[in-house]
Amino acid sequence: MSSITLHGVAALENPRVIPTKDGKKGKMTVLDGQLFLPSSEPALIGSFHFFNENNLDLPDVGCYSIGVRIARTTPAVEVYSKTLAPVDYHVIGDIFSLIPLGSTDKFDLRHLSSIAICGVPTNIDRDNATFDLNAEQYLHATRSSEAFPTQCIIPNSPKFKNYKPIPSKGKSVSVTGFLTGLERNEDKTVKYFIVDVDTVTFLGQPAGSTAPKAEESPTKISNGTPANLKFTGFFWEQLQIRGACSKEAQDF
Repeated sequence: MSSITLHGVAALENPRVIPTKDGKKGKMTVLDGQLFLPSSEPALIGSFHFFNENNLDLPDVGCYSIGVRIARTTPAVEVYSKTLAPVDYHVIGDIFSLIPLGSTDKFDLRHLSSIAICGVPTNIDRDNATFDLNAEQYLHATRSSEAFPTQCIIPNSPKFKNYKPIPSKGKSVSVTGFLTGLERNEDKTVKYFIVDVDTVTFLGQPAGSTAPKAEESPTKISNGTPANLKFTGFFWEQLQIRGACSKEAQDF
């Protein structure tokens, strides 16, 4: 059993309602999302589904506190966009909590996203205090289980001065931490996400299951690297103004 949830401050834009099978206007809405990453990329880019049960007014661009069940993007997911393809996103997900915060140009977006992952660790490196988790969960976006491969790093911080909670092979853990980056494959697709660990809870031996095996490159596409992202929001401009945008972000 595994799961992945993320909480963070996001710039959400381009809301588009998915029509029902009978052609009527539905409540399931797809939004493009951007969340701050302090390293490797200027932002985490996501395609998120939100069931707008209470008919919340969703502007073209807005800032929100969100809770989302996420996974790495897949080449077959429908993003309901004429200009963006699945490979233009890092993650896909289902939003279960959405709190409006106001306009993106009036709110500092530089907040780390917190993440909670349950799964069975692999590639445990006790010397460097790192381990991998390849948790999977069901998403509405694909109507199937999707993976969120992570490399978890226990930092050299005062909190772990005397003891680092390194998990054991084959034993389930629940990890909370902060999403700080991602690693790409040679074709620029996402290989895994990087999490700085805050807590580790040991859950014991999983019943009748084994750790899921990470695929080599499930998001790989045959026509080369992804196209440049095209968003109408203010995320990039705000990062540049506040001095948080790297040269890689400016060239992205």
